[in-house]
Amino acid sequence: MKNSTRILSTMVLSAFSLASVAQYDLAVTGVATIATASNEIAPNVPILLSIGIENLGVDIPENTTFSVIALNGTDTVSVNHQWTFVNGDYPNGATGTVESNTFTLPAAPPNVQLCGVIIIHIPDVDSTNNFSCQAFTVSSSASTDIKAQSVSINAPSDLDGFDIDGGDADPDPITDVHIVFKNVGNTTFPAGYQIPYTYDYYGATAGFVGTLAEALAPDGETQRPSVDPSFTVETETGTFKMCGYSTLVDSDPSNDTICTSFTLVDTYVPPPPIGINEGPLSGVKMFISGDAIMVHGVVAPTDVTVMDASGKLIVSEQVTKDGMVSLNNAPAGVYIIRSVNTTTGLSTMQKVAKN
Repeated sequence: MKNSTRILSTMVLSAFSLASVAQYDLAVTGVATIATASNEIAPNVPILLSIGIENLGVDIPENTTFSVIALNGTDTVSVNHQWTFVNGDYPNGATGTVESNTFTLPAAPPNVQLCGVIIIHIPDVDSTNNFSCQAFTVSSSASTDIKAQSVSINAPSDLDGFDIDGGDADPDPITDVHIVFKNVGNTTFPAGYQIPYTYDYYGATAGFVGTLAEALAPDGETQRPSVDPSFTVETETGTFKMCGYSTLVDSDPSNDTICTSFTLVDTYVPPPPIGINEGPLSGVKMFISGDAIMVHGVVAPTDVTVMDASGKLIVSEQVTKDGMVSLNNAPAGVYIIRSVNTTTGLSTMQKVAKN
């Protein structure tokens, strides 16, 4: 741990020696962290200091760097030397917020003094205003809890009932998803806090980090912008599931994951004669006629099964001669029919449409 006394003394001495020429003055206006309204912090949960800044001097040139330091009393808990002013000069009177790296606090001692320090890497006319402290209490009554509220897939459009054979035999990849998180604890997440989260599609994962543009109070929600995980859908039909979950360490991991299901339906049907497809193995021919599947070319006991586009079994029947399999109770739609010769094991599978 580093002692803050040396840091602050150096800053003050620098101010005296450079007062006659220094024109820059970056000040810290206050600090905040993940805490309740009464400044209680949950123990052993990652937090950060959100440090308010204001330029009280002349415009700070673009690309000027500065360091962000977080202190617990006199102990340094976080140092980040990589902050830089970008997109033009930082003008006089400008205000903003910068964040320390994350750190955790144990349950004891319960009373802590958290301080934020900014050290600008050019002469600063008044280094005494470059830090600010706030008293907090580490308490188990503070609950930091992010819940995965919902996850949505935006593309390909209309996945439920999506016709994957509209000129392309393969489904488009999942490229556009977003997730909503809800603060179900009693602490407020300050602006700038980063929520890590992951999308999972049957073992394929893509991780992201969402930065809060504004404070997230209890009962508040944040919708993360849509991202492209580039998940590949391998099969043409069926019902599939994709999940999103927060990887933030919080008070209740049981609500960190949310899943959504979608259905792909192959509505493509070959030109007339509708559904006829002579099997290359079994030689059995099957086609739709009214409310029945007509079966021809049966030379041995043959098992005939009919499934809908989601894979649900509709009919399972054995035929020993040419005939029909009734579909009287099946609604209009696309079906997958399969025949298996029980003697040879040879099979035929094809797709038909019932009007």
